[in-house]
Amino acid sequence: MKNHLIISITLMSGFTSSAFAAPVNMREGNWEIETSMKMERMPFPMPPTKMMHCFTRKDLEDSGKTRSSDGGPGKKNDCEMKDIAEKNTSASWRLACKDGTSGSGEATYKGDSYSVNMKMFDKKGREMVTTSVNGSRIGNCK
Repeated sequence: MKNHLIISITLMSGFTSSAFAAPVNMREGNWEIETSMKMERMPFPMPPTKMMHCFTRKDLEDSGKTRSSDGGPGKKNDCEMKDIAEKNTSASWRLACKDGTSGSGEATYKGDSYSVNMKMFDKKGREMVTTSVNGSRIGNCK
């Protein structure tokens, strides 16, 4: 259970990796980002979290800045991105980790909003964590 929580917390951040490098259909500015997670075999749901982030033009040139693409703490060098498919308005990927866990994700970009859905699976292929991220542009950066 502890490993599931650690993975989930990292996925909540929504930011990492340069495994993606194409610009996305997002406007620079201040964004409100809400993350919700569902953990299998957890007796209670985790409450959604909200955060603010200023995306600059430079940030948006590297689409990896808008979504998590690692497997959690300590896995940044132990997971490999596979089957990356990316367009200006969407992206999808798979994640294979040396410890046998895996993941998949997809993102959709609509200028002033975006969404990311990710799933992590245990060594037996059972779903451990489902993470949903929804971002909305709320104005210019301050």
